[in-house]
Amino acid sequence: MSELLPPALLPQLLSPRVLLWLCLLLPAVWVMAWYFGARKQSLYGRRRHLLTALRCVALITVIVALAGPVSQRTSTGHGVVFVLDRSASVSDDSFGRGIEFIKNAVATKPPRTQIGVVVFGATPAVEHALSNSPLITENVQSFVDQGATDLGAAIVLAVANLPAAGQRTVVVISDGAQTSGDARAAAGAAQSLGIDVFSVALDADTAHNEIRLQGISAPDWVHANEPFELHASIESTTPAAASVVILRDGVAIHQTEVTLKAGNNRISVADQLPARGLREYEVLINSDADTRFENNRFSTFVEVRGPPRVLHVYGTNDEQQPLTQALLVQNIDVDAIQAAQFPAQHRQLDNYDLVILNNVSGFDLTLAKMELLERFVRDSGAGVISIGGTDAYGAGGYYATPIEALLPVDMDIKTDASIPLAAVNILIDKSGSMSTEVQGEQKLAIAKRAALAAIEVLNPLDQIGVLAFDSAFEWTVSPMLAGEQRAIADGLAGMTVGGDTDLFAALTEAHRMAKSQQAKVKHLIVLSDGLTSRDADFAALSRRIAADDITISTVAFGANADQTLMRGIATLGNGRYYFASDLQNIPRIFTSETLTLTRDLFVEQTVNPAINDQHELLAGFDTPDLPVLRGYQRTYPKPAAQTLLMASDDPLLVTWRYGLGRSVAFMSDFSGRWGSNWIQWPEFSRFAAQTARWAMRRRGDDNLTATFSVQDQTATVTIDALDRDDQFINQLKLSATISNSTASSGSPLSTDLQQTGPGRYRGEFAITPGDQYFVTLSPSHTDIAPKLFGFVAPYSSEYLGLGLNLSLLEDLGRGTGHGVMPLSRASLDTILTPSADATSAHRIWWPWLLIALIALIAEVALRKITAKRVRHT
Repeated sequence: MSELLPPALLPQLLSPRVLLWLCLLLPAVWVMAWYFGARKQSLYGRRRHLLTALRCVALITVIVALAGPVSQRTSTGHGVVFVLDRSASVSDDSFGRGIEFIKNAVATKPPRTQIGVVVFGATPAVEHALSNSPLITENVQSFVDQGATDLGAAIVLAVANLPAAGQRTVVVISDGAQTSGDARAAAGAAQSLGIDVFSVALDADTAHNEIRLQGISAPDWVHANEPFELHASIESTTPAAASVVILRDGVAIHQTEVTLKAGNNRISVADQLPARGLREYEVLINSDADTRFENNRFSTFVEVRGPPRVLHVYGTNDEQQPLTQALLVQNIDVDAIQAAQFPAQHRQLDNYDLVILNNVSGFDLTLAKMELLERFVRDSGAGVISIGGTDAYGAGGYYATPIEALLPVDMDIKTDASIPLAAVNILIDKSGSMSTEVQGEQKLAIAKRAALAAIEVLNPLDQIGVLAFDSAFEWTVSPMLAGEQRAIADGLAGMTVGGDTDLFAALTEAHRMAKSQQAKVKHLIVLSDGLTSRDADFAALSRRIAADDITISTVAFGANADQTLMRGIATLGNGRYYFASDLQNIPRIFTSETLTLTRDLFVEQTVNPAINDQHELLAGFDTPDLPVLRGYQRTYPKPAAQTLLMASDDPLLVTWRYGLGRSVAFMSDFSGRWGSNWIQWPEFSRFAAQTARWAMRRRGDDNLTATFSVQDQTATVTIDALDRDDQFINQLKLSATISNSTASSGSPLSTDLQQTGPGRYRGEFAITPGDQYFVTLSPSHTDIAPKLFGFVAPYSSEYLGLGLNLSLLEDLGRGTGHGVMPLSRASLDTILTPSADATSAHRIWWPWLLIALIALIAEVALRKITAKRVRHT
């Protein structure tokens, strides 16, 4: 019977169950048609049977259309996509043999076969789309990251580039050293679509020697001054001479020349660390017999446990000595450094539990170091204490910086009627040298930004003017109210670079304008390199300006700046001198100058500190016990801060919690200028120690331990939480903050850890091989302090020399019955020869709907004709 009917009438169905269920409606349709037809005498006889049959035909054909009939069509085309491994584990010679294999395929393929090429490493890329004659060369044009192998993604991309019909083939040419993805799943999905997947092995290249670091063995933690050993495991394919260097925190501590044997080699070094902190050890190998450098370095961290440490950062040596001595007397370990030596890396800063900024100018700290300290306090639970002075707080350039964010005080203090009306005129050098760029920004643009920064902190009723000068001068912004920011911005926008420099003429004009202004405070800010084009008596001019109660501050910039001239103008003009070695500091300098001028920041008079709020930091002290001060710098406490000491109506000692850490701000100094009575006070060392111990970080040495493991590009951190009696700590709310110290930018990531067993917690985060990470754990338990761990992601397993993965390649080619194939002509013949004419399925719903439509039209016509005859009779 099947031979007598055309294929369209005996279709295969996509959804045969639909046909089964809907056919159950046919008896109901037949009964209803018979019942209603019997009530109409006009439909007796054969017409009634014919109408019922037409309706059933229409219903049956609609049901078949819904069931998804398909027909098979024969296709003789053949699409072949070669998937070629370009990862680092494949040598150039092996890759070249793969290219030759594809070239031979292009040269010998049947006429109706199209060939495409996908190359891959960590990601795949289409080198050639399907074509009858693709141009294959050794110089691959597509860029792929060679640091990993994702075979699965390459197979998926190859399938996407195959046609919908015809015979379709994917040929995987690889060593099978998969480091990410799931090639087996991708191949299985391709085979389910009727696509043949062949695997061709790229032989491992053993012609060259390879030396690689397999890992470093070191204790997770040691006590201070406890000897321990570090072991490096090195593997070499052949005997070779090599140099091995071991570094601690970036400094070489051991170097040796060794002769490596074939196989595994072990290098050991003993070390002993005197101070608490997190130390990084790195091992480097160098050998002329080696072929790859990516696997020649490995790092790990060792935690040193010991007493707390304090980093005391000071402005001048005279200021640091009293406080350092006071802390040492109280058995607190202190390292005192100048601001220029402030750590630039997280691992260096983590050696300390508290940082003291003792009258340190903000211009001696880069913004990057400020951001590092802010994150250190917020995410690591460390503490910071800021000691005042003339170079601290708003006067020191900390306004609107990360340091201001972590301190409990604001530096733009509230203005009131007692602040005098100010007139500030800014002189900006716009000579030819201002056209050069610094860190991607033109010098003149930085100067404009500095002027705008000064305007933002001025009282709207203050006056501001901007005088731009080169060989001539021009009032880019004529003196006007600081509140007219739109007009000021428009004036600055029109400033352009000019020619030579005549500073004397510009300073004379600024003097003339300032004398005519009506203001209680008159101030000039000069931004220039001081390389003026003519000799002039700047000393006499500066004295005349000062005699008219006009002050001058100068900002020198550029390596060739005339600092002597600029410093002299500021000194004789009763102002302040700055040298901007980092031009990005210029906006902060202008802000600092403006705040100092307009906010009356310094209070220099005898004051009696008074206790405002009880706190453990002041335990054992009463107001009568506190010595007098001769001055302080004005700030304003933040809403969430706690003011402990007051000086009249101004805060003197303020604390708060910032993130996981704590910060303290003391507005006076610990030097002979304001705080001489304090540093001579017999209780000064106790006060300093109590303040330091309250602010410093609480370490979780005995509670939390971490283990890191890596799979693909994901790191898993496993935390074991035990109390001091080695009992499990359960039901912790444990979160981790992950910072990548290798990346130049990017915000820290946060993740919550889930409990997976008694006292065990687990979390995951994405990594980049070779990058360095700091993981800060933040427990909810009040008795467990936050703790920081260091972790260096190992280099990609692509460089481990995993060799040929025959098992994976065998699984990929299993569906074709050929398994792993060699790079040979016989393999090509098998791949390029179609096994049979390929067929493709096409849905053929429209003929069935057409039959249904014809049946319905016939049924309607028959009923109309019957009705008309009944009326005539």
